[in-house]
Amino acid sequence: MNYLLHGIQSGLKMKQVRFLSNYSIPDSFQNTHCFCEPLKPDHIHLDYEAVMSSRQFLRLWSKSDWPSDNFQLEDNLNDLVMHEKEHIEGVAYTYTILSVDKNECLGCLYVNPTDRIEPVTDHERNLLNQRPATIRFWIRNSYQNTDKESIIVKDLISWFKLTWGLKEILFSCNKQVPGQIKLFRSSGLFLWLELQNPSRHELLWSIY
Repeated sequence: MNYLLHGIQSGLKMKQVRFLSNYSIPDSFQNTHCFCEPLKPDHIHLDYEAVMSSRQFLRLWSKSDWPSDNFQLEDNLNDLVMHEKEHIEGVAYTYTILSVDKNECLGCLYVNPTDRIEPVTDHERNLLNQRPATIRFWIRNSYQNTDKESIIVKDLISWFKLTWGLKEILFSCNKQVPGQIKLFRSSGLFLWLELQNPSRHELLWSIY
């Protein structure tokens, strides 16, 4: 299984202690434009369609060759099985972003421990250890640079602050996706740290 897929890095060991064990992990989120719930194999067809329709953007977003042009439905299913297992075991939490009627996948949202951000310097690691989690997400091409995308992201930030109680979370992106940089700034986030080693996480944004 390729753990670079869906924003997860390879070679990681499963944690014995549940990630964010002191927080209540919500089952879902909804606003006027989307509905979020844990990503499962049942979402395979909607997720696959969204991934492949946005594959050029996702290669920049992930700084990898995922998804390749020959990425298959079975490959995607393996990813979804892995993400569901991690969610159940409390290793990391992944949500699909659906339309309100659940007929279309709009993107995906990943809540990960900050120790999954690599490579980093010792100083950067010390800073990251002070934060509870890092958030990555992508929105399908057809919704990017729209009012709907802006509303979804601003409401998700409020969801993490108010429902999760995660006011010190970090949002990450890289310089190859200037649309997300603009989106973070317009949503009230500020650039908290730029990592010395360029990666998919090279720009880290904070609420406070």
